[in-house]
Amino acid sequence: MGNNSLEDRLKEHANAFDGLLSLIPAKYYYDEDTSNQWQQKKQSKSQAKENKKAKLDPEATRDVSAKEEKDRHALEAKPVIIPGKKQESVPAEEPAAVEAQEPASTTTDTELKLDDATIVFDDDGDGDIAPPPPRKSKQQLTPDKKKEKAENLAKLRAKLAEKINTLKEKRKAPGTKFATVTSRQQILEERRKKEALRRQQKKTKEEKDDDDDDKSSSEDEDMDDKEDKEDVVMYNNIEFNEGERATSDLSGVRKVGRRKGPSNNDVKAHLKKAEQEKAKLASMDKEQAQAAEEKHKWNKALAGAQGIKVKDDVKLLKKALKRKEAKKRKSEREWGERKQFVADQIKAKQDRREENLRIRRENKGKSRKHQTKQLRSFKGATRAPKRAGFEGKIKRKS
Repeated sequence: MGNNSLEDRLKEHANAFDGLLSLIPAKYYYDEDTSNQWQQKKQSKSQAKENKKAKLDPEATRDVSAKEEKDRHALEAKPVIIPGKKQESVPAEEPAAVEAQEPASTTTDTELKLDDATIVFDDDGDGDIAPPPPRKSKQQLTPDKKKEKAENLAKLRAKLAEKINTLKEKRKAPGTKFATVTSRQQILEERRKKEALRRQQKKTKEEKDDDDDDKSSSEDEDMDDKEDKEDVVMYNNIEFNEGERATSDLSGVRKVGRRKGPSNNDVKAHLKKAEQEKAKLASMDKEQAQAAEEKHKWNKALAGAQGIKVKDDVKLLKKALKRKEAKKRKSEREWGERKQFVADQIKAKQDRREENLRIRRENKGKSRKHQTKQLRSFKGATRAPKRAGFEGKIKRKS
């Protein structure tokens, strides 16, 4: 009695739940199928026409309840086949008898053993259970093979990581160097990384250049030392009467102490010195004058060998002095004209400003029609350009 009442109550509850499901539309009870939403293609004109007709069909537009959808799924569901069992054909007229013949407990030791077994069918159609195939025992790897296997695995992992990084850079994923910058912090971080990389490259290049320079300089010094040791012959100091000495290898003359006399550009001092030497020679007798002239020639030759130009020609010195004084007078005249020109410009600007201030004071209170116009902006007087070949500058070597 208790079993019947429990079964009746379960049936009543099931009927109540079925009634509730029949009131719920299926679109609210079941989720939409989104498994193939990324594989959808553009519908053709015929499909669009059929879909449009289906929208106008009242049977198609009727909301299906959750109960009807559940029953449809139960009808379309495939029957469950237990592995290792032979499927028997059951007539559709006796479903209740089949249910009564099924045992209450289906999980037995035999079924657990059948999971790993294989069903083999003979010619008569009877199925026999074949024993599972024996499993192969794992071979023991030698240390060399283990090492080779580990290396191959590391190579494959490195190749996989490189492939993943390449794909990330291709789609500009965050964290890669080609990633799209989206915030100010990322912009500053990228800028800092580029600056650090640039400094590192510059430092490496400078260190490399320094090493090359040191290497080349050391090689050059070694070669120079070798050549000096082989070719150079040293002599004692050779001193002349004028206080000059020859170098140790007799390749030139070196000066001892500060050279006396006027500077190279002081034409007036050179002229004065030449006139004094000429007057001194005129006051000497013939032999002394000849010896002094010979000594002067030797000194002039030695100075010329050192690249020093001796200015002792009185005639040329007078011409150079005259030309220098004329150039100085011309420069003074041009400088005076320049100063006067600047002063005139300043005065003209001040006069124009005072005149405009006076006009502005007079225009106060007058209408625009009766106002006096102010003077235009001062552009300054233009200087006449120098004529080529006449006022131009001529460069001459003194």
